[in-house]
Amino acid sequence: MNSIPSKLDVAADIAGPIREDDGDGQLLAISEMSELFSVTLRTLRFYEEKGLLNPVRRGARRFYRGRDVSRMRVILQAKKIGLTLAEVRGVSQALTSMLETEAA
Repeated sequence: MNSIPSKLDVAADIAGPIREDDGDGQLLAISEMSELFSVTLRTLRFYEEKGLLNPVRRGARRFYRGRDVSRMRVILQAKKIGLTLAEVRGVSQALTSMLETEAA
């Protein structure tokens, strides 16, 4: 099984940068997110269940921020190169830690 290094020596933008929300408040409904990435609604719910996406909940509705869009790009790229969901989670956490370190 592949191991994921705790420190990445490659650029974090293989699928576009993971951006902090820029405060413009733009949210995508789950249907818009599904259409944007050509995935099913169930796929988005599954990624949420696995902790890969964290949409804003308003009642029963889900809305995705810019950070979720960036994470989805990373998820799909990682899947293309054959990573498992556990490995994708590790990559996502490593990228998030790297960004937080750079911001500090």
